[in-house]
Amino acid sequence: MTMTIIAWAMIIVFLALVMMKKMQPFTALLLVPLVFTLGGAFLGQYTDEVATVIMQDDYEDIYDAYNALESTNPEDYAAGSEELQVIADYDAAYAEAEASVGLWDQIQIIGDWTVSGVGQTSSTGIMLLFAILYFAIMLNAGLFDPVTRAMIRFAGGDPVKVLVGTAVVAACVSLNGDGTTTTLICCTAFIPIYKKLGLKMMNLGVLVILMNTIMNLLPWGGPTARVISVLQGQPGVDEQTILRALIPG
Repeated sequence: MTMTIIAWAMIIVFLALVMMKKMQPFTALLLVPLVFTLGGAFLGQYTDEVATVIMQDDYEDIYDAYNALESTNPEDYAAGSEELQVIADYDAAYAEAEASVGLWDQIQIIGDWTVSGVGQTSSTGIMLLFAILYFAIMLNAGLFDPVTRAMIRFAGGDPVKVLVGTAVVAACVSLNGDGTTTTLICCTAFIPIYKKLGLKMMNLGVLVILMNTIMNLLPWGGPTARVISVLQGQPGVDEQTILRALIPG
């Protein structure tokens, strides 16, 4: 429950700081999670995780023996059996490990999580960086100009058609799976038109986000790639499982 409150508070504080322009988004994205993660350490929320690491390092034999029995029901063991002794040894060792966990241990494990997270998501970050650079070059080369010009001609100054054209262009460009490129192209093409017709910029933002949200479910989309990289190695979860789940029907 405490971790849930911390997570929601982190999101609320992040949004508040950015929307009130108290902090730049990139800076807030770095500092706010770090502050709340450290807050979790001060509240003792990572004791179990640290104790598990201690068990793996200092009580390896007991930890491995217990994991071998974890899938079975202790009620099936006879009194005084070897299996019950393994469970008793594990409980005693875990209690000892948990009692030895201090604040510094919980802060240190944050660093381990950071290194592990970077290792899992670095390949995705490189892929997204390539996508942003590639489509930025394509934008400068005029790859999307024909679609944009066609939608502008279709709109012909009609506000409703401009909104429809915005949605169509955003959907087409979002096929690249990268929201940054989509926003860059749509804003470059439509902001002057919106200003000239007196349309609200909120409409532009909402339409771009709606189209991009749908297209981001593509297998090569940024969110899908990040989910795959984070969940990689989890039991029963792999790239094929996630991609099959995204297939319509």
